[in-house]
Amino acid sequence: MKSLICFLCISFYLNCSAQISIKLLSDDCPVSSKVNSLKFIHVETKSNLKDNLKSGETIGKVSNYPISLSKKFDKEILLSQTAYRDKNFTKAALLLENAYKEENTNVFILENYARALYQIENRRDESYLVYKKLVDQLDKEYSSSDSLLTIDLWFKEAYWKLGTLYMDNNKWDSAILEIGRFICSIQGDNNNGAAYEQALSFLTECAFNLENIELCLHFAKRTLKYNPKNTYVKEFTDKL
Repeated sequence: MKSLICFLCISFYLNCSAQISIKLLSDDCPVSSKVNSLKFIHVETKSNLKDNLKSGETIGKVSNYPISLSKKFDKEILLSQTAYRDKNFTKAALLLENAYKEENTNVFILENYARALYQIENRRDESYLVYKKLVDQLDKEYSSSDSLLTIDLWFKEAYWKLGTLYMDNNKWDSAILEIGRFICSIQGDNNNGAAYEQALSFLTECAFNLENIELCLHFAKRTLKYNPKNTYVKEFTDKL
């Protein structure tokens, strides 16, 4: 796994709506207003890290994945990843069906199985359940709570995919929080420009469907800052 530099944004301000109450970690990272601590998992922090971090300061790099992802199904995981890269998503899912039945708490099996199912149109409901199981398991393992938000940098794609699946199910408030967690996870990673813009666009849509005009306009403005030609968000702001 290629190591990425991770940044921590610590500027807080409050923004509320009738449906949900959130605050922003920097201009782009929405979290529940109850959150007062943010913890990154699987990041190798700098040895001289200080408590008084400044927004945008480098805190370390993402840890490498373990060499073996499963004692019994390591080969199947690797073959599934290859099939996924080849866009053979049905094969990628099939390769992990038995692994999922036998090791349904193995986070690497959960992630690879969920991402393959996600790409199969008539199996996205299954992907939703597996992604939710994965994220719930990670939150439980790292004691994520109303006040402590944990973000496992090995599984940042899972937060993103789960957020979009919440959108598919019209769970707009949950979608905002998971997509927000994804955005927090890629702060400072310059290789995610397109994903970053799309995430902000989706936050605009979520806020629109929650009838939170202020938040909708905020995320639309942020999206257009990164790409003034983005037409997706204008579909929502034009309706306000």
